[in-house]
Amino acid sequence: MEPITASDIFAWALALLGETPQKSRGYEQLAAPVLNQLLMRCYQTENALRRARGQIPLECPATVQELGEPVDYDTRLCREILPLGLAALLILEDDPQRAAFFDWRFQSSLEQCAPAQFVPMEDCYP
Repeated sequence: MEPITASDIFAWALALLGETPQKSRGYEQLAAPVLNQLLMRCYQTENALRRARGQIPLECPATVQELGEPVDYDTRLCREILPLGLAALLILEDDPQRAAFFDWRFQSSLEQCAPAQFVPMEDCYP
């Protein structure tokens, strides 16, 4: 399976907005820096998913300089959650109400994606 790139995430965000790449020149310039902010917001969830799968957590959040670069995060984060967040932030100034809807979906999807972390509890009652 080919790695998911920042371009893929941007294209999925545009699809959520009902935009085509030809009409989205202004958004394209903002996509990589905004995506980096979202990668930071998803960093703890990504590491929780890695720990749950027995993988080594990332030392720092992933970043991209250009849209063609791969994003080494969980598939669900890349295909479902990051496009929602990117769509929200790209239209924030143009359509705050739609941006709020996409941000709500981003937040709720991110919370649902995070695995539970079980920790042992000490019984303090004899």
